[in-house]
Amino acid sequence: MRKIIFLLFLFPAVAFGQKQNTFLKLNDASGKQINGDATLRGFERQLGIFTLSSAGKNNTQLLFTMPVTGASADLKRVMASGELLSGLLTVTQNDPSMGKPMIVYTIKMEGIHVTACSESMGCNAVTTTAAVLTATRIGWTYYQTAANGVQTVSRKFGYDADSGKEWTNF
Repeated sequence: MRKIIFLLFLFPAVAFGQKQNTFLKLNDASGKQINGDATLRGFERQLGIFTLSSAGKNNTQLLFTMPVTGASADLKRVMASGELLSGLLTVTQNDPSMGKPMIVYTIKMEGIHVTACSESMGCNAVTTTAAVLTATRIGWTYYQTAANGVQTVSRKFGYDADSGKEWTNF
């Protein structure tokens, strides 16, 4: 009986806790979006990202994993052709009290090269696509959320790898 009561009290914390989601919207040189599998309102047809990390000088490289979809083939095509992409990565956090995902930060990228793209199977027997993007220009925008749900820009920073200087026009 104690276990049942404990589980009943634990359920709201687990079921309605905060969760982060990451989405990547990529456009090819002609402006056509590379379609992903995301279905969350406001982020439809974007790439749903499982893991994300950055590397390289001034963090101009983004390494991520995503589900294997048709976008995997599109990324390989772009990598083989040397075509440049543009993109916006958005990290959101579900806040049950607001009833909608709130943006934590965004990363705007221009002049993106796909430097690697491959599939692999993890220890959980799920196959994912891993990709590395290297951006010529990259800018981070961080947001804060007031108690009433209004979001404002907290900080911004950008870097232009071509000029080696700060990038402010994003």
